[in-house]
Amino acid sequence: MKFIYYFVILTAVNLTLTSSICQGQTQNVIPRLDWLVGKWQLIHNSNSYEEWIRTNSSELQGKSYAIKESDTIVHETIKISQLQTDYWYIPSVTDQNDGQPVYFKLVVHTDTSLLFNNPNHDFPQIIQYNYHAPDTLKASISGKENGLTKTINFIFLRKE
Repeated sequence: MKFIYYFVILTAVNLTLTSSICQGQTQNVIPRLDWLVGKWQLIHNSNSYEEWIRTNSSELQGKSYAIKESDTIVHETIKISQLQTDYWYIPSVTDQNDGQPVYFKLVVHTDTSLLFNNPNHDFPQIIQYNYHAPDTLKASISGKENGLTKTINFIFLRKE
């Protein structure tokens, strides 16, 4: 069963990479990120949000947070930033990794999707965003945790 899962994942990544390269979207091409900008509300928990702003031509800053009564509880701060020739997804979580950022390299991108990878991270190893116009965003984290393959999906609706 694990073999089938990995085969499907590797085939999908390979097809996406091949398609992106054939379309000229190699890593040196600037990925389209504007569709991610805005305030997104998690559909399964109306108090949870992910919000993104463009800080310059090669960087977005984001945060994942919840509203509880009148308090805003930030779970994670995030950057998508160009470092040299590559783009990176860089989350920081206060109570994980000693509050230090973790780097996930952008390995596949299209006009409506981003896939970041860090095979050396405990969990997740893959972070993916898929935009479905006009107002839906699917994010997922996946990888191995305690020897088991795991995927967690998050569906958001655009609020602003």
